[in-house]
Amino acid sequence: MEQEAALPKVSLGEIVLFGLILFIVDVFCTLLDFTGIGAAVTPFIQAGFTAMMTAWFYWSKKDKAVTKLGRQIIKYASNLLPWVPTLFVVFVVEAYMHNHPKQAGVPIVEKMKNISAGKTS
Repeated sequence: MEQEAALPKVSLGEIVLFGLILFIVDVFCTLLDFTGIGAAVTPFIQAGFTAMMTAWFYWSKKDKAVTKLGRQIIKYASNLLPWVPTLFVVFVVEAYMHNHPKQAGVPIVEKMKNISAGKTS
């Protein structure tokens, strides 16, 4: 409990700056998707930025939960979706889960597990 409270929060400035950078990368990847070579190139570009985002949360924000296997699978699998700004969405969700671990962390992860298992409710 105290460990969660001691984690440095993601500030609004960091969310705006990194969100903008990741959104620009997403737009670039979307443009590549429309050219036809996107399926071969964009997952690797997005995987590199996803690894960078994970490392930033892990080392800068001291969030050890960001490296859990389930979260990694969801993040990297989302990179395969064409025309969707997955980096931006994943970053915003990760920042929210980091800043609000009790309110958002468990329900969002549980909902993602249910969706991936094919359960609807």
